[in-house]
Amino acid sequence: VFTVTKVVLHVFTVTKVVLHVVTVTLTSSSMMEVAIYSLLMLIGLLPWIPLKADFYQIPIPNISNKSGFLSTFPKWFCHLITPIMCNPLLLWHLEKRGVRTGAWVLNHAEEYETADWYGFSGIMTDFPSRFISYERERKKIK
Repeated sequence: VFTVTKVVLHVFTVTKVVLHVVTVTLTSSSMMEVAIYSLLMLIGLLPWIPLKADFYQIPIPNISNKSGFLSTFPKWFCHLITPIMCNPLLLWHLEKRGVRTGAWVLNHAEEYETADWYGFSGIMTDFPSRFISYERERKKIK
């Protein structure tokens, strides 16, 4: 009985530590937070974790691998983590819970389309006028 109690207490302690770690504000400043939320979504625990974040802003790894800080990672790694970090279900879930989602830095039409396909509610770009032109053209087509 003592051993079982000790194991249960240990599991409770681990759970308590995880809950403490994931209540940190979710922004693009910490890739660790992005990884934690992505992992919690994959294993199905994210709906039960309180979110205090206002924004989930990340680079899309497949796009950011071409230049920027993710260019130091192997291409295969970026292809592996993109569907996890940019999971449309994760983005939808965050939006439903009041967390705005954004992708950065997108500068070309195919990148805007990728962000739209994943379901990001916003983007950051170096060329706002290019994005406005893209949006106008897209609205004409619809």
